[in-house]
Amino acid sequence: MEVNVTNEGEAEGQTPLGVYIINETNYPHVDDSNTTFVNGTAATDLERDPGENVTKEYTFETVHPMAGQNWTAFTVLGGEQNDTVTNATTGDAGFFEVVRPDAQLDIVEVTPSPDPVDSGNTQVVEVRINESEELISDPVTQYLTLHADGRLVNQTEITYASGENSTRQIAWEPRSSDAGSVDLNVSTYDDTNTTSVIVVDTTPLPANFAVGITGTNSSIKEGQNLTVDLNVTNTGGQTATQEVVLHDMDGNPVDATALTLDPGDSAYPTLQWQTVYGENGTGTVRAASEDDSDTAPVNVTELDREPRDPIDLVFVMDESGSMGSDACDGCARSRAKAAVDAAQDAVGNLNHSKDRAGVTFFESWARQGTTNGNLLATDYSTSGINDTIA
Repeated sequence: MEVNVTNEGEAEGQTPLGVYIINETNYPHVDDSNTTFVNGTAATDLERDPGENVTKEYTFETVHPMAGQNWTAFTVLGGEQNDTVTNATTGDAGFFEVVRPDAQLDIVEVTPSPDPVDSGNTQVVEVRINESEELISDPVTQYLTLHADGRLVNQTEITYASGENSTRQIAWEPRSSDAGSVDLNVSTYDDTNTTSVIVVDTTPLPANFAVGITGTNSSIKEGQNLTVDLNVTNTGGQTATQEVVLHDMDGNPVDATALTLDPGDSAYPTLQWQTVYGENGTGTVRAASEDDSDTAPVNVTELDREPRDPIDLVFVMDESGSMGSDACDGCARSRAKAAVDAAQDAVGNLNHSKDRAGVTFFESWARQGTTNGNLLATDYSTSGINDTIA
């Protein structure tokens, strides 16, 4: 590139000059982000008297990605290398096109290995290329580019001599989202070739706790304990902990257990529903994990008993210090805990539709217990009379 510089002023002076290139589509909107410095002259080498001019010749080397595009070379006064060109004073510009070399790099064969390939593993693609035209005297360099289903996954420089026929390798790493058949397209400047590979998604599946009810002790009478046997299997691919919950015929949770299972492992818990008087009829119970559930039919029959009048039952609970002693030699619970358990069992045998219960406590003196403000309670829920007794 030749540049003519004239000192049009009235005094001797000097200035640096820089030569930059830019893609023609961006010119003349130049800034630091879209220009490249390629050559220049320092101020001490460009000193002229008034009216004196000089012609300087500048050279620069094009690179292969520039091929097939039009470019602009322009000068910047005061623009040495690394100087900013934004808002600088630009001089004349020259326009040029970068053409591809005469070499013809034909892609003869594409061989991926392994095929199929697991996601997350590297697949090497062997590409046999032939410089078929034999028009070049010096080796030529081009980019070998690999696309997977249109997505650029790798690009590397390759150099071939005239008439050379040899193999190059280019690799990529499939993602789990690539699972299935993938079109691999390999290209040089001169040729393209496509083949298909199979990608297998090896990402572990999330945990999945499959629940099955294997048996119950139905039919039972109201007030009795319903047992539900389960088979819980982690059919997923990751270890996890989940809670398996048993729901009664009305859908209320009545028992639960937490299970930690590795992939493929199973557990066989038994959950229970303690029925009370008044809970009778035919329906289904349901056992559920976070992922799955199963149901089973149950029948809770009414107790055979003679009609009777309603009962008001008051429990007298000893709170003295002696109740902290063991209930018996070798017992694991105290006298107080044994008394609470016995009272709560008795509550379970009441007719919850008509009987009432209350509690009186004594130590040095007696005090009356209340349930939700009532001395005699008909509230048999967890927070009702059983809670007052405890």
